[in-house]
Amino acid sequence: MRILIAGIGNIFMRDDGCGSFLAEALEGKVEADVQDFGTGGISLVDELEKYDIIIILDIADINEDIKVFEVNDINEDDIVQTVLSMSFGGSHGLGIEDILTILKSKGTKVKIILLTCKPKILNPGIGLSDECLKNAFLAIDELEKILKQFNVKIDRNEIKEALISRIRRIR
Repeated sequence: MRILIAGIGNIFMRDDGCGSFLAEALEGKVEADVQDFGTGGISLVDELEKYDIIIILDIADINEDIKVFEVNDINEDDIVQTVLSMSFGGSHGLGIEDILTILKSKGTKVKIILLTCKPKILNPGIGLSDECLKNAFLAIDELEKILKQFNVKIDRNEIKEALISRIRRIR
């Protein structure tokens, strides 16, 4: 079973970089492939098709500090929205939702899990707000629970220390 943990985000827009920072902290510390996809793009579809399970780390406009949900089927509205995104923004302007819609519309049987953090600051700058860092720690705890289902172990404390170290270096 091939598992990918994919960080999504723009590290130059403060908390939007949360997924990317988490991926960097996980690198070499988990028995799964870990990649920072930054802001993505259509080229991700071919890469993502290689996996059985994809866990996406990203921020989202949610009410909770963190939220986990599985991407199941797509509907006609999702496809229409993706086509509009490509028509008006080109394939480089596609968001992760569009990428997942394309992936699912191809009939790929990959299991996709979104692990999202609530952001506090989304403006130019590098690093995470204290609130988003706290949420990132919660996401690491939740990631451990998710990976446990697939018999993959992680050392939460080591990953949290790596995240703190990275954030301190850029502040």
